[in-house]
Amino acid sequence: MSILEYLQEKLDGDDKPDYWFRYATPEDVVDLIKKKHSIISMDNFKYVDTPDDFIDISEVRKLNGFFGEKRKYRIDRDNNLAMFGNYTMKQWYEFLLSIATTGLREPVLLSPNGTEIIEGNHRVQALHQLGYKQVPVIYDRK
Repeated sequence: MSILEYLQEKLDGDDKPDYWFRYATPEDVVDLIKKKHSIISMDNFKYVDTPDDFIDISEVRKLNGFFGEKRKYRIDRDNNLAMFGNYTMKQWYEFLLSIATTGLREPVLLSPNGTEIIEGNHRVQALHQLGYKQVPVIYDRK
């Protein structure tokens, strides 16, 4: 069974260990999600907090995380797992699927001057991988 066949089953509810997910590229998974599900339009996102603005994703991707989070892939050698940030690949692909099919519930939280991402680094990357062109943001008012 190819990894894409496996992911097809996973997206249908089958459950396998994380190691299966290390062989699929994010592009493979996004393609599979797009074949299996309609990607929800940003117009249909149901936000907990109304966004202050919608910013071009290329601009938001340049911003650093307030807490030093990294939006990158790595291997956790201690546990022998492929990871994206703090997510195992299995968790990451489930996160992508969730956003693709149900939308984003919380806009990305930026610093008051919009120069840092306080909360939402992973949401930014997920939106990028799924092909969205803008990021809904709110500015910290504290």
